[in-house]
Amino acid sequence: MFLGGILKKLIMYLSAFVLVIGSGTSASATIQGPSDFLSTFEQLDVSGIVADVRTKDRAAAIMDEFSQSVDKSAFLQGLNLDDLKIFKVSNQVSSYESTFVKSDASPAPLVSSYAVVSPSCYSGTLYRSGQDIFGITLWEFGIKGSWCGLFSSVSSPKVVTVFPTFTAPGWVASGLLDKGASLYSNTARIYGQYRFDLNLVGWNVQSVYPCGRITGYVSGSYSGSTACGPF
Repeated sequence: MFLGGILKKLIMYLSAFVLVIGSGTSASATIQGPSDFLSTFEQLDVSGIVADVRTKDRAAAIMDEFSQSVDKSAFLQGLNLDDLKIFKVSNQVSSYESTFVKSDASPAPLVSSYAVVSPSCYSGTLYRSGQDIFGITLWEFGIKGSWCGLFSSVSSPKVVTVFPTFTAPGWVASGLLDKGASLYSNTARIYGQYRFDLNLVGWNVQSVYPCGRITGYVSGSYSGSTACGPF
């Protein structure tokens, strides 16, 4: 009876131990191949991830290892599920940022003896980027435009270029979607839209299509917005 009780307790203990080990968060133990990984990745619930210092440090370490990994697919499939959640939230755009480069004016208007006045022309650049919950930039692109001003009128709006400037590991600048320039309410409207994709284990798991627009004024100053067109 006594021996039977010991064996019973031992079996219960071992069963509990196996359950603990079995409930470990090793992704490699449950994920079989890229398609299974993608399914698991998409279904991961990251709502409980908090942007505290400890999690941010772990996210930085994971992303550093990921960027240096030769076989990124194997690296991701080898992550435990807790780290995979951190990786996922580290690659979700949580906020956007816009920065500006001061416009450059051409030489001052020239006045001849015939009172012919040439316009002042300007250029400006708007940068747009997306950040994760830790404030880490995932991608960035710029829109450079030019326009001219004479007296109280704006003229000659032009897209100089729309260009990607940065992508975090796993992210790809997939190309220009749209660009244009026009006049509206005596302002220059210069806009562009770019596409960025998050590619993991050979699959595209996330796409974003950010826009940016420069509004140039007769004085040479300008503002920026997230608009995808002139209006």
